[in-house]
Amino acid sequence: MKKLFILFIIVTGAVTEFTAQNIATPIDVKISETFKDSKKMTTLAFSVEDRKGGVIIGRNYNKGCYIEHYNEQLKLVEEYEMQMDNKRSRILDAFTKDSKLMLVEYLQNADAEELQYVMHKTDMDKFAFESSVLFSIPFSEYKKNILEDIWSKSIFGMGKEDQDASGEMSVSRNRNYIAFYQDIKDNGKESHSIYVFDKDLKKIYEHSFSSDIPDRKFTIQNVDISDEDGTVYLLGKTSPKEAKSKEDGGKYFYELFKIDASGKKSLQFDSDDKFAASLTTVIGQNKIICAGFYSDRKDTRYKGVVHFSINPDDLSIQSSKYSPFSDQFIIDKYGKDKDKELRNIVFRNSHIDADNNLILAGEEHFVRFVNGGQMGNSYINYFFMDIIAVKLDPDGDLIWSRNINKGQTALVLDPAASYSSTYKDGKLLFFINGNDKVKKMSKDRIGFPDARNKNMNMFAIEIDKNGDFNYQIIVPEDDADVAFGVSEGIFLNNGEQIIFQGRLKRKKQIAKLTLK
Repeated sequence: MKKLFILFIIVTGAVTEFTAQNIATPIDVKISETFKDSKKMTTLAFSVEDRKGGVIIGRNYNKGCYIEHYNEQLKLVEEYEMQMDNKRSRILDAFTKDSKLMLVEYLQNADAEELQYVMHKTDMDKFAFESSVLFSIPFSEYKKNILEDIWSKSIFGMGKEDQDASGEMSVSRNRNYIAFYQDIKDNGKESHSIYVFDKDLKKIYEHSFSSDIPDRKFTIQNVDISDEDGTVYLLGKTSPKEAKSKEDGGKYFYELFKIDASGKKSLQFDSDDKFAASLTTVIGQNKIICAGFYSDRKDTRYKGVVHFSINPDDLSIQSSKYSPFSDQFIIDKYGKDKDKELRNIVFRNSHIDADNNLILAGEEHFVRFVNGGQMGNSYINYFFMDIIAVKLDPDGDLIWSRNINKGQTALVLDPAASYSSTYKDGKLLFFINGNDKVKKMSKDRIGFPDARNKNMNMFAIEIDKNGDFNYQIIVPEDDADVAFGVSEGIFLNNGEQIIFQGRLKRKKQIAKLTLK
């Protein structure tokens, strides 16, 4: 049986060199004993606190949802198997109220000929679920193929005709409100229904809206929800004829929708002569921020950061800024100053600090299909490369930008690849797996080499408010039996506690990180 251990990481004084010294944020790491797991292929669906220091974890698999309750010492105290037809349903998330656990299920109910969003409610001390339908949509109003396989999508991330096809949900940053959004039929137009609930899963309002833009030319970029009143900000990207006729820059428009109980407003804008292939929304103080990465050349390259500041009342654009990556960033990546744009950045995270500065993080990620020819096997390579982090002041001006060199490849969508990140007390923290032999590079740079199961250490990388960073191994390879799925971190207590699940064949462990 694997022992339970607690690791305290504390450092005093400033870090000035890229050496394997401790990071400044104390982290309490707890790792469970090793369990034998009968479920071969699962995806982490939710994790919630039990109000007693323990956690409840749910994992979707092909025949249902497997629910486990761990106490404060990460001992398994109860488990429950919820039988479902996961070709037609999946658990989306979980919420708690007092001593109750509430699960939200997305269900294609063939008998009722409805899409149903179902709440399953139980006492946390003893699992005995009671179910009720939160709301439903008749199949006749549902735009996509009713027989789509939800399970394969949740595992492989494939099969969606567009990003907003199947029922999806977003939760406000402090989990005060939940928004469900669903494509509906409307003669080729882009049409959506929005349903907003509070944290007790009581409906606040619903709203349906349409756009004259054909659905196949519209993709949802991001959905953000105000923690104050449940207002929804939905950002979409469209490619109408007037955008495609532009001589330079991105040949598309962005459309920001503000939706509340009284109705909707919208704003259409573009990236002028720049290419900004994707943006995200962030709710700031008295403004809505649309931010992302841009290029001077084409959609798949990136030169810097774009920042639109928008008035939340009338959706007027207050300012727009395009800031190239800093010289330090280019040196981080290439070891010297050079005029070169990045490729394939995928936006991952955003944070607003106490001074209303915006911190963005992303990753160079791309997929390559390898054709084996007539005699060989074809396969897909997934690449999870460098981490990009930037900080912008409230006016959208660049404060710093940094590049963290790493390289990870996989033949499947391995949750042990990529990263998770959180923000605390002016510091941005990344959690990645890597080889313990950190590579020293020119210009005082470091690189985190790829690791395999036999040398998989969990690192914490910390960037402080000035853009200086350091790193520390927080889970050495010898102290765990599995590699933890750092890309599937579930954040509790405003990001100050992170749950990771680790698997190796039938072996399973849980790691709980608490930032002090």
